[in-house]
Parts: sequence; C-alpha cells; structure tokens
Amino acid sequence: INNDGKNVVPDVWQVLDKIRDFSKSVRSGACIVATGKVLKDVIAIGIGGSFSPSMERFLSIHTQWDGEEKYHCTN
Repeated sequence: INNDGKNVVPDVWQVLDKIRDFSKSVRSGACIVATGKVLKDVIAIGIGGSFSPSMERFLSIHTQWDGEEKYHCTN
C-alpha cells in the first residue's frame, strides 16, 4: 500500500505493535500512570467520526483484561 509513492505498510505495523505493547502492559498491570499508580479503569470515548478508533483501542484492552472497570461511551 503506497501513499505519495511510499510504502506505508511498515508504518502501519509499527503503530499496531505499539497498540499491542500498550494493551499488554495494561492487561498485565505493568502500565503505571503519572500518579505512580497502576492503570485500573479504562474509559474509551467515541465522538462522531472518532468512534471506530476509540472502539478498536478499547477492544484491544478489553478482550483479555481482568482489570477493575472498562467503560465505552459513544454518541
């Protein structure tokens, strides 16, 4: 897949790898937030056209996570 003559597939895979790594860190309890606490609650908010990306991120965490709470809100 090319965009302006550049193969963007490696860039897409790099982003997907980052999403996978983040999701694994949240599910494992290794994701530490700015307060120094473990990320336990996830809220995904989709507004208008941004619904799909937020839902994808939410599902990437939600599918195998035993964390405290998971919320998804769209309009």
